[in-house]
Amino acid sequence: MGFENLEKKLRERGLSELDKIKSKFDSEIDAIQKENKSEAKKLGKDMMKSLERESELNCQKLIGTHKSRLNSKYSYEKMHYCNLILEQAKEKINSLDDTKKAKFLKELANDKKLLPKDSKIIVDTKYFKLVNDMPDCVQGDVGDFGLIIESSDGSVKVDNTLTTLFKTKDVSLKPKIMKALFEGLK
Repeated sequence: MGFENLEKKLRERGLSELDKIKSKFDSEIDAIQKENKSEAKKLGKDMMKSLERESELNCQKLIGTHKSRLNSKYSYEKMHYCNLILEQAKEKINSLDDTKKAKFLKELANDKKLLPKDSKIIVDTKYFKLVNDMPDCVQGDVGDFGLIIESSDGSVKVDNTLTTLFKTKDVSLKPKIMKALFEGLK
């Protein structure tokens, strides 16, 4: 029986050692799982922060794009109204009574002083009767309200037609119109 006893003791000792190894193994596995959980939580937090930053940036990008589009549309609308006012101003000048149109044409003719004395003033046939008493004034096909002052040799020409005047004054008039209409609005 000594052999059986020895075998029994060895088996018990082996099982005891196995239990110790299993217990140690289980505690190490628990520690590894806790460490992995902790790292997973940290990684999860880092990912959430990264996603939050990315989301915030995308949100800011969308807001910026939307603002830019609104500003473009607002600028387009402002320019539309500015152009509308300029067109209305042209129409108002064209609808003046003959006395006021004649006065306007005579004021435009003052630029003749800047050219040689033998220069001529060309007025469209439609408006010639308003200024036919003006010296150096001839009738021509100007195609617009206003006049053209031309040197006798044709080398110098001053186009004082309404369309040209508005085109040349456009750059200086639009900011003034914008300021008058939209100052303080945003």
